[in-house]
Amino acid sequence: MIFYCVAAIFPLLSWLVYDLQRTGKQLNSEEQERLKKKLLFIAILPIVLLFVLRYKYIGVDTIGYVRFFQGEIRGYSFADLLNKELMRVEVGYRVYVKLISLLTDNYTVYFLINAIVIFGALYRFSLKYTNNPFIFFYLFITLGTYQFIETGLRQALAMTICLWAVDFIKERKPIRFLLLVVLAYLFHKSAMIFLLLYPLCAIKKYKWMIITYVILAGAFIVGFAAFQGFFNELLGYEYEIEETGNGGIFLMITMLICGYAIVVMKGKDAEKENQTVIIQMALMTVVFWILRLISRTAERISFYFMYGLYAYFSQTVDYNDARIKTLFKWLILGACIALFVYRNLGIGYKFFWQGV
Repeated sequence: MIFYCVAAIFPLLSWLVYDLQRTGKQLNSEEQERLKKKLLFIAILPIVLLFVLRYKYIGVDTIGYVRFFQGEIRGYSFADLLNKELMRVEVGYRVYVKLISLLTDNYTVYFLINAIVIFGALYRFSLKYTNNPFIFFYLFITLGTYQFIETGLRQALAMTICLWAVDFIKERKPIRFLLLVVLAYLFHKSAMIFLLLYPLCAIKKYKWMIITYVILAGAFIVGFAAFQGFFNELLGYEYEIEETGNGGIFLMITMLICGYAIVVMKGKDAEKENQTVIIQMALMTVVFWILRLISRTAERISFYFMYGLYAYFSQTVDYNDARIKTLFKWLILGACIALFVYRNLGIGYKFFWQGV
């Protein structure tokens, strides 16, 4: 667990260095941006290395992906990849793995290519949609999204493609948005849920956003049993309605993060106008984590929108307009690392050379 803890703290330390350098040396905006990019690269390097250098059994489903890459995919031609009956994974992922398999059979190189694709997109997204990308990655690690990416590779790649589609929501280019979501669907069926975001982003006012999501949450809760089978078939899941018995603490932290961001950003019209899509993603995360209390399907769906929650909160941390808000901010950040440590107690890590 110690490796994960070090990786989680690195973004905070990098933020501290950035803040000291920025204010101490009185850097101009261009110099600040260059420094931010360099320090962000350093901040995420530990977690990227953990992703790349891990043993093939680190992550619940990792060994399945490694076996598919090193064995099964090599027995198929490109024509075979279009046959739905041969493999149960989506065609986009088949082609993606087949192309990598032509270059190497080393699973560490395979992890490296995936890391470049996933973390490269996250690096860009965090710089573009928040002024504090260090906190974005801190939340990404401590709130469990990294652990999901470590094991749920197909959906992680689909989520990455959807991140690029966010630009086209903001620019109101529906065709390009749709094409990217369809591409993501070819990696994991669950990407179709991301289509909801485009019409919702037409709502600009906070009041109507909140009303919309209260209605949406109520409708989902009331009708979730009826839609469970539909969601499973559409999204490629196999969960049932259940009393999950957990998720309450995570839901509370999620609601605190979103609520805090709404309060801090209220009245900051310029930032709000520029971040409508991020606000919508944050609110969608809360809705699906409410549903998580009755079905694990909702948890898997929520990962598509959770990046928006991280970005929205990250927008707030540099505002120190009230002492109570600053205190609350640090309490939230402390709760995130406390939950992270609690959830990862006893979880080990092996580098690939330790498993030989």
